[in-house]
This record gives sequence, structure tokens and C-alpha cells, in this order.
Amino acid sequence: MFVLNKLTYISKHTKNQLKTMMQTKIDELISLVKQMLQAIINLPDILRQLQNQPAPLAATPRILDNADVKQMLKIGDTKLYYLKKKKILKPYKLDGKDVYLENEVLDAIRRTGEL
Repeated sequence: MFVLNKLTYISKHTKNQLKTMMQTKIDELISLVKQMLQAIINLPDILRQLQNQPAPLAATPRILDNADVKQMLKIGDTKLYYLKKKKILKPYKLDGKDVYLENEVLDAIRRTGEL
């Protein structure tokens, strides 16, 4: 009889623990669903903020000096001089040095086919 009462007590105790654990998990799940819904509701505002941000640095053209251009195009001093003289490449002056915008160099080479 004592063993049976003990098993009944353990069974009831275990059921109560399971109920508590299940209720806790259900509450956590409800909380997560609420957070997800709030995120969905806020999505248009987040997208508007992202659209108003400046372009990332990767979209900004790289500035190349003579050495960079020669290395990129695998050319020497004479060929670089020729490309500048024929106005295929348009150098800008920065602190007295010739510099180029990477996208302009690539466009010029594609457009003229010079190399």
C-alpha cells in the first residue's frame, strides 16, 4: 500500500512538473511569435531607413595611381604614357600625382579595346 501511494504521489508530482514545463515552453513560443509579428510590422520602417542610407563604400570607385594601373592592366611605363597621350585614360591630379578612377580605366579599355 505504501509503495502504491508513493507511486501515485510521484505520478501526480511528475504530471505537475510536465504541466509547468509545457506552460513555460508555450509562453516562450508565444513570446517569440509576438516578437516575429512586431518585426514584420516594423519591416516597412526598417526598409525606409535602409533606403535613406548612403551607398556602401564598395560602390565608391577605387582611386588608382600609375603603379596600380600598370599592375592591373599588366603594362609598362611606355604603354601607360601612350594611353594617356591618346586620351584613352584620363588622369586626375592629386597632390601632384596622376590618379585614375578604377571604373573609368576599365570602361576606357573596354570601349577602345586598347592594350
